Amino acid sequence: VYLGIFPALLAPTLWDRQANVVPLVRLLEAFLRAAPREISTGTHLTGVLGVFQKLAASRAQDHQGFFILNAFVECLPLEAWVDFLPSVWSVLFARLQSSKTVKFTKCLVVFISLLCCKHGPLTVVDSMAKVQPGIFEMLMKGVVCDAIPTVSGESEEKVLAVACARFVSEAPSIVGDHQTWAKLVTAATTTLEKSDDLKNAEAAARGETNDLDDALEAAEKNAGYAASYSKLSNASKKVTDPCADVADAKIHLAIAISKIAQAQPGVFGNVIAQNCPPEVQHALQQYCAAAGVGIV
Repeated sequence: VYLGIFPALLAPTLWDRQANVVPLVRLLEAFLRAAPREISTGTHLTGVLGVFQKLAASRAQDHQGFFILNAFVECLPLEAWVDFLPSVWSVLFARLQSSKTVKFTKCLVVFISLLCCKHGPLTVVDSMAKVQPGIFEMLMKGVVCDAIPTVSGESEEKVLAVACARFVSEAPSIVGDHQTWAKLVTAATTTLEKSDDLKNAEAAARGETNDLDDALEAAEKNAGYAASYSKLSNASKKVTDPCADVADAKIHLAIAISKIAQAQPGVFGNVIAQNCPPEVQHALQQYCAAAGVGIV
């Protein structure tokens, strides 16, 4: 019954009003979680991705577009939308080049990480290569490594750490590039080691807020618009753990590094010693001790 109204949610005029965006995105997410099989069929996905493209072009609403993408990753079978991935990357890369912001970059890194956690690093690598060969390596070396320490949120940080563990142990182009490998390990470890107070202080220094929807609502009011939507406690965004199968991200990272180090004895221990700061080396030693593994 409810699926009958789904096409109406994709009408472009509904999305022109800023105050409509947050509740509409929540509703789209609810549909994706409740009826993934039905939405995967027909032309529904094309319509939803059209909404994503519209939101991604907006500096104010781009994070809402990423909420939709993340729901795709978490709820839909990969085969239902993998053919759309190159087009998704093209939209994201164009926006990154034309109007890069801290918020957009953080959302992009979380999406890349979530896709890696759910469907493996080769899904990320291969789909990006269809847009431009070598762009994955370039993005990881620059944008991703630099942005990882700026991401906050318990769930987001765990996703980043788990994804980094997979990239540094399963992605051949990362394993073969020791400089980028060390940068990823350093970024992941630095994020895992930051205290909550330090994270909050850094976010405040960047002028960031913990609730992007609150920030948008305030901006809309300041711009002279009428009152926007009323938040309902039961309709707020639900926080999930996409990596619930990983009990401890630090131990998970240590095990992944240990496995790749055992496959190439003497290599990655030296890479860490020569390229990672002392505090990162110390933290990795603690992770390995807790995991009962070593880096040879």
